[in-house]
Amino acid sequence: MQHQYHYNYQLIPGFSFEQRRHSTVLAINKSNTMVYSAGDNKIVVFQLKNGLRQLQQVKSHSIKITTLNVFNQNSGLVSGSLDASIVLWSLVMNRDFKYLARLKEHKNEVTCLVLHPFQSNLIISGSDDQSIKFWTFNCLQFSNKKSWYCSQTISQHNSTVSQISISQDGNKLISCSNKLIIVISYSVQNLWQVNQLIQLSEVGVRLSFINDNLFAYQPWTGKSLHIYKLDSIENQYVKSKEVAVQGQKDACWSYFPAIYAPSKNILICKNGYKINVLKFIFSSSDSDWQCHLEQSINYKHNWVFGTLSADGQYLITSDWFSKSIQIRQLTYQENIEQQVENNISNYL
Repeated sequence: MQHQYHYNYQLIPGFSFEQRRHSTVLAINKSNTMVYSAGDNKIVVFQLKNGLRQLQQVKSHSIKITTLNVFNQNSGLVSGSLDASIVLWSLVMNRDFKYLARLKEHKNEVTCLVLHPFQSNLIISGSDDQSIKFWTFNCLQFSNKKSWYCSQTISQHNSTVSQISISQDGNKLISCSNKLIIVISYSVQNLWQVNQLIQLSEVGVRLSFINDNLFAYQPWTGKSLHIYKLDSIENQYVKSKEVAVQGQKDACWSYFPAIYAPSKNILICKNGYKINVLKFIFSSSDSDWQCHLEQSINYKHNWVFGTLSADGQYLITSDWFSKSIQIRQLTYQENIEQQVENNISNYL
């Protein structure tokens, strides 16, 4: 297992887009050609090509949008809001978005949302009402009527659901609230069931699956990232390691989820004023792994929000100081120290 390259996100000159105010939620499509942002109750649609070009603004929520997600299988877009609703959008003619449906069973604001990696007919949302809801698209039997409906609700959180993460195979969920992580799995009865409640000593608002056996949890303004590993015998996740990160002394907002890019084995996780970029390195066995802090980007304030492209190539942020959307591209720098060590080893 060798750590041969240093990963770094660098600003792309000429790719920033100035705004009158910062955006609090951002998303990018799978082909890295469209960027979506929201700072209030409107979604702004951009084309990403030699910079950002604004194409459209769409409005449906009555108050602030809290989350934006893009379907993997099609060009649809999903938004959640402080108005407790979820709105589905469809891309028309590769440019304009059309309103499709509104889902309204949450009692308080929608705080987080994930889409199933393979099934375009499943949306999972978390809320300030302490619940997780599963939304399914179904064609009713003996009818031509097609509709989205809430197929299941899990209400075992003790406070606002801050983030949900879904495993790469789509069969497990983790979610966090005040000093609590819930592990949920898909069962053969077409339902999701709670498998584990992890009580914590520290509050955290960010977590992400790394693979089916590992996930990362960031305590709020903590000095380290906590890595949990699945115990194959007990079938329970236990804390395995802590990785030092930066940003531990500064207050932090819950927006801007932790995101893992499997193709690059990169995790981005905000902590206080800083965005930490971590690289996971695996041997032939997932049980043998390392995690390195590759980069820490200091924004000097906590009003910074963003997302990562699915392939890990682009880090997109918006912050209060710059009042602009900024795009950073992943660069690779050879680890000189390790190269010297490898050369000596080869020589011997």
